[in-house]
Amino acid sequence: MLTSLYREVADGGFGPAYQLLPLLGPGSSVVDAYLTRADHCAPRSEKDRRGHEGD
Repeated sequence: MLTSLYREVADGGFGPAYQLLPLLGPGSSVVDAYLTRADHCAPRSEKDRRGHEGD
């Protein structure tokens, strides 16, 4: 089935370079990408916003 997919559909525009990732497993996955983006977009704590005053 994978061979057929590559042969009939794989004309570019899909695969890891195009963000079509496995849900879980070794290497990059959708879950890893989500967690990375969620961590990057998370609001900073009040201490971070103050620039670590009082450290």
